[in-house]
Amino acid sequence: PSRRKGAPGEVRHVSFRIPGPDGGGRCAPMNPFDVSGEDPDISIAPERIYRDLVPAGPAYRNIAHPLHLWPGGAVAMVSGGPWDLAPLSGPLGSPLPLDAAFQAARVWGQRYAGVTVFPVSLAHRFVFLPTRTGELYTAVAVPAKPGGRSLVFDILIYDPCRRPCEFVSRVVMRSIGRGLRTPPAWVAA
Repeated sequence: PSRRKGAPGEVRHVSFRIPGPDGGGRCAPMNPFDVSGEDPDISIAPERIYRDLVPAGPAYRNIAHPLHLWPGGAVAMVSGGPWDLAPLSGPLGSPLPLDAAFQAARVWGQRYAGVTVFPVSLAHRFVFLPTRTGELYTAVAVPAKPGGRSLVFDILIYDPCRRPCEFVSRVVMRSIGRGLRTPPAWVAA
C-alpha cells in the first residue's frame, strides 16, 4: 500500500483505470485464429459470399473481410455500416453487425449442414456495448445444436479491444421455402 499525495491518512489498496469509449487507445481487430486455435477449414472472401451464398443488397453486405469457417463455428470481421447510416443506430447500437453474424451462421449451415437457413427466432439478446456505425467488430457464431432443417447458434460480437458487445443465445435458423435454395456444390465440406 502507498499513501496518495494530498489525501492524509488514506491508504491506496487498489487502483485501476477504466478506458474511455475508444478503449484507451487503438486496438487491433481480433485475429480469428485466437478464437479457434487452429487454421480455418475454409476462408471465403466477402465478394464470393455475397455473389454465391448470401444474396444481399449493398447496405447489408457487412462481412468486411474473409469469413473463416471450422466445423465448430464461424468467425467474421463485420462492419457496423458506413457513418452515414448513424441514424439507423438506436439504444441497442447498429443492427448491421448482428445481421452480418447471422449471415456468417448461414454460410456455416451451407457448408456443414448442406442447408440454406435464415434466422427465425432467438432466446436472449444481451447488449453490453452498443455497436456503432463506422466501426469493425469480430462476430463468432457457434453451432449449439446442428442438424436437420433447423440449426441453433450462439453468437458473440466483440469490439476491436476484445470487449464483448453482444451475446445472442439460441438463434434458431431454419430452412424456409421448402428447401428450394440449395447451397452451391463448391461450399460443401
